[in-house]
Amino acid sequence: MNILKKTYSRIIIIILAFILIVGVVYYYNKQDDSTVLTLLDDIIEVEYGNAISLDAKDYVDTKQVDEEIISSIQVTTDAINETQTTTNENGEDIISEYDYPPVGEYTITLSYKKEQAFITVNVVDTTAPTFDNVEGTYTLEKGSSIDLSNISTTDLSDVTISINDENVDYDNVGSYKATIIATDLYENKIEVEITIEIVSNENDSDESTSTENDTTDITFTDVNETVYVINTSTLNIRSGAGTSYSQIGTLSKGTSVKRTGTSDSGWSRIEYNGQTAYASSKYLSTTKPSTTSSSTSSSSSSSSTSTGFDVSSLKVASSTNKIIIVSVTSTSSYTGTFTYYQKSNGTWKTVISTSANLGQYGIGKTKEGDKKTPTGMI
Repeated sequence: MNILKKTYSRIIIIILAFILIVGVVYYYNKQDDSTVLTLLDDIIEVEYGNAISLDAKDYVDTKQVDEEIISSIQVTTDAINETQTTTNENGEDIISEYDYPPVGEYTITLSYKKEQAFITVNVVDTTAPTFDNVEGTYTLEKGSSIDLSNISTTDLSDVTISINDENVDYDNVGSYKATIIATDLYENKIEVEITIEIVSNENDSDESTSTENDTTDITFTDVNETVYVINTSTLNIRSGAGTSYSQIGTLSKGTSVKRTGTSDSGWSRIEYNGQTAYASSKYLSTTKPSTTSSSTSSSSSSSSTSTGFDVSSLKVASSTNKIIIVSVTSTSSYTGTFTYYQKSNGTWKTVISTSANLGQYGIGKTKEGDKKTPTGMI
C-alpha cells in the first residue's frame, strides 16, 4: 500500500512538473512574440515622388528586437506604383511605370510568425513647382501681351501657369511689375515677380506709304548691302511691304541684316531666316549704330545700372578695376541680372549684362538647404 502511494505521488509530481515546464515555455514564447513588432509610429507621411520603404528597420523599434528577428519580419504594402499612359505618333498607348505611388492613403503590413502590425501611410505632395525659363524682364510691343505658353515648369503633377498683371497697361508705353504664378494639382505654388516693358511699335509708321496687301504693286530697286537696325529697340519684320502684312519676326537694335532692295514707299526688302521679308527703311542704316558711351561721359552715367546706384560710389571701387553685381527685383525672385563692370582710364563701363539664375526661393539665405542665394559682398 505504501508503495502504491509513493508511486502515485511521484506520478503526480511528474505531471505537475511537466505542466509547469510547458507553461513556462509557453509564457516566455508568448512574451517574446508580443514584443517583436513594437512600432516607432503607426501613421507616417511620405512625400510624393518617393518610394515606400519595405525595410522593417524603418518601422520597428530596433532597440528592443534582435537583428536576426528583424531580418525575419515581412513587410508588404497595398500601394501600387504610379503609371502614366501616353500615345505615340503611331497612335499606340505607351504605359510608363514609376517607382513611387500616387498621392493617397495606403497600409503597410508587418508580419512575424503569428503577429501582425499595421501602419497607415499618407503620400502627400507639398513640393511647389519650379520654373525652367522665366526671365526677369519681358519687352512687349504696345497692344500685345505676354505669351504664357512659352513658360515651362518642372513638377510631378500637372501645373497651371497664370499671371497677375492687373497693374500692367499693355496699351501704353512704360515699365510695369507683374507676377507669374505656377500652381500644381495639389495647390502648391511658386510666384516670381517680373518686369514688363511696353515699347512703341515704331516701325509701323504711317510714313510708309504702302499698306496694300500686294507687294508686287511696289517697285523695288535691287541692292546688295548690309544694314543695321537703328532708332528702335525692336524692329518688326513682315511678310509683305506694309503694316497690314503679318509679322514673322523681330530684330533688335544694332542687329545686321542683308538688304536686297529698296522702294520709294519707305520699305526695304531683306533676307530673314532664309526667306524674303520686309521692314521699314526708316529704321535701317548702312552705318552701324554706336553701342559705347561717349568718352566725355561721366563715370556715373556709364556705370549706372538697374540696381539704381553708381558703381563708382562703392567702397570697393577705389581698390579694384573689376566688379560683378547680381541684382534682383525682389527678394522672392529666383532670376536676376548679372552685370560685369570694368574700369578703364578711371571710368567704369559695362562689359556684359545678362540674366542670372538664383535660388529657387529667391535671396537671403538663413540656413543650409533653404534654397535661397546668400546676399552680400565677397
